[in-house]
Amino acid sequence: MNKLLGRLKTFPIHPLLFALYPVIFLYAYNFSQVSFFELIVPLVFSLIATILFYGVCALIYRNKEKAAILVSVGIVFFFFYGNFYDGSKLLVRSVSGSSELSTAIIKDRFLLPFVVCLIGGWGTVVFFSRKKFARLSQVFTVISIVLVGLNCTLIVKDFLQKSNKNGIVKSNPWTSPLKSNGSISGKPDVYFITLDEFVGSNTLKNYYQYDPAWFFDFLTQQGFHIIPKSRSNYFSTMNCLFSILNMDYIHYNPDFYGKYNVGSLFESMGYRFFNTMPQRTLSDAFYLKMNDGFIMELIHCSMLKSLGQEIQRFNILYIFNNFGRLIHEKGPKFIHIHIMCPHVPFVFDSTGARLPYAEKVNWRNKNIYLGQWIFVAKKMQSVVDSIFTQSPKPIIIIQSDHGVRSLPHGGQQPPLISDEKGIVFMDGDSARPFNYFQVSCNNISAFYFPDSNYADLYDSMTPVNTFRIVFNHFFNATFPLMPDESYNGPMVTSVTTLKDTANFQNVTRFTRW
Repeated sequence: MNKLLGRLKTFPIHPLLFALYPVIFLYAYNFSQVSFFELIVPLVFSLIATILFYGVCALIYRNKEKAAILVSVGIVFFFFYGNFYDGSKLLVRSVSGSSELSTAIIKDRFLLPFVVCLIGGWGTVVFFSRKKFARLSQVFTVISIVLVGLNCTLIVKDFLQKSNKNGIVKSNPWTSPLKSNGSISGKPDVYFITLDEFVGSNTLKNYYQYDPAWFFDFLTQQGFHIIPKSRSNYFSTMNCLFSILNMDYIHYNPDFYGKYNVGSLFESMGYRFFNTMPQRTLSDAFYLKMNDGFIMELIHCSMLKSLGQEIQRFNILYIFNNFGRLIHEKGPKFIHIHIMCPHVPFVFDSTGARLPYAEKVNWRNKNIYLGQWIFVAKKMQSVVDSIFTQSPKPIIIIQSDHGVRSLPHGGQQPPLISDEKGIVFMDGDSARPFNYFQVSCNNISAFYFPDSNYADLYDSMTPVNTFRIVFNHFFNATFPLMPDESYNGPMVTSVTTLKDTANFQNVTRFTRW
């Protein structure tokens, strides 16, 4: 026993700390967005893999310091390969001034073997060196303790600040229970489905030269009401969603970030809240398999980044294929499904077949994005059919967060010009001017009300009023409608203040079609 304790005291801990650091770092800077329980899988995986790697190296090197140093270096390269990849592309682009050159030179099939050779070369030098590495191992230990300690301090600080906020925004006026107005019997299940970057028909017709009438006709035939002039309130997903889910403009109330006042209202009426967004804050939130935020970001930063497309495919297909599990949950229930598609990476063609890795961000070929849009639309037909088959008299809202924000300019900032209609860019294919704000805000909004009474909806309504109208129509609320406006500004986060949002620009007049 004493011998075992003695070995533990001399065991180099820096490999374990370096393995913990990327997970803790990412959590520290996304504290308000990530549940602590989401750390368990990546932490356990990192620790087990590190211990196994160390065990193999210790058997080969017959020296614990040498083995630990190689493992620590390997961990750093493994977890920060994605940053090295992005930095290399940025460096080549900055030096050459060519985005095409950086894309052609910096590829995983070139860079990954190079990094592996660096690690192998370092391991060879360490193996044949006669020097003792105890001092270097101590330095690694100090560095790893400092890195982990600093981020743990940030986590504790954020936790204490969060505890003082009591969970719900103090200024929130929407905490009293609502009641059904009798227009429908009982409490209907409510489905709110967000399709990320699922552009509206105006952009499809005018830019992609594609008529999506088959999809919108399907929704209309099912009894949906389509908002013909719908546009998003913001350009970023989080700004859009948290404005919708709090029924107010997020840059007016940055404390709403990470909050679900809409979900809280439904809970006050006895609803269960099921949610697939990364920001889980309510106890009854339900996760569909793998979180597409935290773990995906870890993977993107690591040597596993090339697997990101497969994981994206898995997540999207899992949600579509297992949607019925939520429908069967006992109600009444409010279900929010956020599907990260047709948002990049491009992983599906129009039939759902796998796209080559090289196409993951190919905006030059319009058919790539269009194919993924068609795939999602076809899947949504099946989702709608499933809901109607299994859920009596539901409320269904199908909405995209925003329109298309990237168009075929090779990943470069499009050439911008100004005129009386606002900021426009030139289409690289046809040299026709397009209003960037129009296509970026051109989303879809489709509503199904079980009483078929759509009198409260209007042609130019925007998503911020979605649940104000739903609560007023079905639950006897009297929420005044917000102005239907669109704003250009940075993404609001948990550390944003009202002072930070003072520079948001009202671009409403540039977004109308």
